[in-house]
Amino acid sequence: VYLHGDLIYGDTMLREFLRATVSSTASIDLLTAFGPVDDEAMKVRVEASGRLIESRKGIPVNDAQGEWTGIAAVHRPVIVFAQMERHLMLAGLSDYDTAAFTSLVLSGEEVRCLPSAGEPWKEIDTIADWESAQLEFETA
Repeated sequence: VYLHGDLIYGDTMLREFLRATVSSTASIDLLTAFGPVDDEAMKVRVEASGRLIESRKGIPVNDAQGEWTGIAAVHRPVIVFAQMERHLMLAGLSDYDTAAFTSLVLSGEEVRCLPSAGEPWKEIDTIADWESAQLEFETA
């Protein structure tokens, strides 16, 4: 399981995602929030089958089908992490991991985007994000 460290999400989302990946034949499955996105989102374009075409922030919002959440199930770690390392060494260490996912697709590997099914999650980049997450995820 590959997780970004700046996320908050419910245990149901992760549990259901992992259950959906058990019999996956993809090199990596990306948990994806399908639907409208904003400019800052790590956007995805996918085939009708859910196979990734590309993922990057620069996809125009009208062309994106959703946003990668920062959660993935890696099924072929040697291939996936070698490609990520190759990509980051060639493109620069500050490039996004999703660019490496796109290069995986271009090399013939299967990358699937699985839906988050509307489960709540949030990326925490700012104090405002943190305050919003506290309100959204507070328990009674």
